[in-house]
Amino acid sequence: MTHRTTPIMLPGLLLVLGGALLAPALADEVPFDDPRWVFDADSAEIVEHHGRVALRLDGGRAWLPEVELTDGVVEFDIAFGPERGFSGAMFRLGEPGDFENFYFRPHQSGQPDASQYTPEVQGVSGWQLYYAPAFAPPFTYRFDEWMHVEIAFSGSRATVSLDDEVHLIPTLKRPVRAGSIGLRSGFAPAHFANFEFREGVPDDFPAADPPPVEPLEVEGLIRSWRISQAFPPDQRPALTLDEALLSRLAWTRREVEPEGFVNLAWSEGVDDENRAVLAELTIDSEEPGHRLLRFGYSDVVRVFVDGVEVYRGDNTYRSRDYRYLGTIGLFDAIVVPVAAGETQVTFVVAENFGGWGVMAAVTNL
Repeated sequence: MTHRTTPIMLPGLLLVLGGALLAPALADEVPFDDPRWVFDADSAEIVEHHGRVALRLDGGRAWLPEVELTDGVVEFDIAFGPERGFSGAMFRLGEPGDFENFYFRPHQSGQPDASQYTPEVQGVSGWQLYYAPAFAPPFTYRFDEWMHVEIAFSGSRATVSLDDEVHLIPTLKRPVRAGSIGLRSGFAPAHFANFEFREGVPDDFPAADPPPVEPLEVEGLIRSWRISQAFPPDQRPALTLDEALLSRLAWTRREVEPEGFVNLAWSEGVDDENRAVLAELTIDSEEPGHRLLRFGYSDVVRVFVDGVEVYRGDNTYRSRDYRYLGTIGLFDAIVVPVAAGETQVTFVVAENFGGWGVMAAVTNL
């Protein structure tokens, strides 16, 4: 490759290099001036960085729409500073808001959340839900130096290597399917070099499936929910449930993930405007009394018991202080009066940023 500095995008411009998409070449390595790359970023340019021809990417992404892999390997070198940023790779990319995402957090180097795997579902990232160690390797970074990254994915698993450190992601959350590959960077720029891909997986990829993820074992955990289609958050009911809203919504039954929550981004009708849903559970009781309802949500909730509002909460990222992450868990609780028979509990949950989910457990007092 020729060492040069070549601007390839003006801020905010979507560009297809060369004016046309070409069929994938047989070569695995794809220079960043290859016309197959598509860029959608605030800034993207080819520069010389620490002795290598590199892509400096900020505020967006670069991807190869004509390359589709179900099982494969993506390799590249990355360099970034210690500033707060989020840079990494996309794979199995379908629609713009649907892909598997792995990225690094330079400002959290060596911490439990130094990196992150999350599915992107209908434009909704899920890091507030998938923050367990299985999804967030605590990598330690060398700033302003080249580090080598390899992401291998096969079936429902992936491995991520940073230099000589390898981490297994035991369960990818999106359905297994072919999709394109690419890079992302935001909040601070990152440099990428030596990008290449190949079909198949390395010889040292784990040959056998790991043990299944053990489901969360919590007394009274609700494992099945009725979930409505999405609607605009400004139509959220207050004080009492709106019968007109209830009557026009379609409903589906969803089981919780092993971590105990429902990822509401999978709901029907989700888009940039429709970011609220109803999530319902039923408490059965042989006689009147009270139950303890523990619950978690992301990001904003209203709770109704038999149609009457009893609780409001805000778990939005940084809503309480600048360090507050808004991760989901059974952190809140209310006492619910129950009648003999069925008591209906409805959560109205709206998404703001970083993950959209609900979970609950019901126990005797």
